[in-house]
Amino acid sequence: MNDMAKTLYIVIGCDTDPDRRDFIDNISGKKLSWRGMTEGIPETKSAVSDITDSMAKNPVFTWLIRADEQIKCIYGDYGWVLNEYKQFLNELENSGDEIGWHPHFYKHNDKHGIWYQELKDISWQCLMLESAYKSFNEIFPGKPRSVRMGWIYHNNETMKKLDELGVRIDFSAIPGLRTNLRKNIKFPHNIYDWFSAGSEMYHPSDADYRRTARKGERALSILEAPNFTSHSCFWGMAFGLQMARKMKDPVQIIQAVRKPTFWVNLTTVPRLFAPLLRSLGKELRKTKKTDFFFMTYFHADELIENNSAIYNKENLKQNLVNISEICMKLNIPFTFIKAGEVPLLDNKHAILRK
Repeated sequence: MNDMAKTLYIVIGCDTDPDRRDFIDNISGKKLSWRGMTEGIPETKSAVSDITDSMAKNPVFTWLIRADEQIKCIYGDYGWVLNEYKQFLNELENSGDEIGWHPHFYKHNDKHGIWYQELKDISWQCLMLESAYKSFNEIFPGKPRSVRMGWIYHNNETMKKLDELGVRIDFSAIPGLRTNLRKNIKFPHNIYDWFSAGSEMYHPSDADYRRTARKGERALSILEAPNFTSHSCFWGMAFGLQMARKMKDPVQIIQAVRKPTFWVNLTTVPRLFAPLLRSLGKELRKTKKTDFFFMTYFHADELIENNSAIYNKENLKQNLVNISEICMKLNIPFTFIKAGEVPLLDNKHAILRK
């Protein structure tokens, strides 16, 4: 195959959350630990410094920083992370990376001492986004341009609020995935719904954040750029079974039958990341489109020593190498770009989809 008209654009996001206590050892006290960010990011950038794209550029990352109610409650300021690590973040920007936003809708129940996902109070969600965005913009003027939501959660009003604030791109969507809120869950977490979303980039309808506008509906200016997924029946069912166990929700199996979907983090062991790469290779071979976007992400604490046998920075590097090898085998140029650059290409290019 010799189709040099095609280009693969690779967008690598990182949810730069604090380290998870059940994932990283030796986290003590009530404060949050940020070793995934302060140690993992520099080590990872060094580890991938010998990888280059077709333009001889090293990988660039979009580091999505927490600025939300939980940060304000613990540290007294929505923008604490941005202020505390401002020099570090400036250095990342100067290296070619992007600083984006990763807000969670955390609330704290003082009686039970637990953080949970606030789902019912949508007015509070929008006010929190507005306040946190203002703090972010005061510390990093003109930013954030890109967002990935905590737990990839959205509703119509939160998407409209990001649009109103001037955010250019959200890449929360993982099409085909949905977790269901059972009525007996008092303190929910990890609830989201992208089941009906398609795989192409789109400007969301104000009536449904998961699709484009229909006749009579308003299209938002913000761009939604879904993460790349595989729709292999075998791997989609395997993923559905794994989600059913994890969420204790048999509905995940039914969803996997209706819409097989497989997705994993970029830091996942290569043998489990391979189904995504096989789908990518198939699409690059058969499609008549000229330019594609491979949206992917991981979590910061997966870059340091952790309690999982699945996630680490070496896997991230190998998965990037494997993506590059697919492109070189097919003689298709590939280039690393930041999430905030995607809207600039939106009028020219269509996203890769199954």
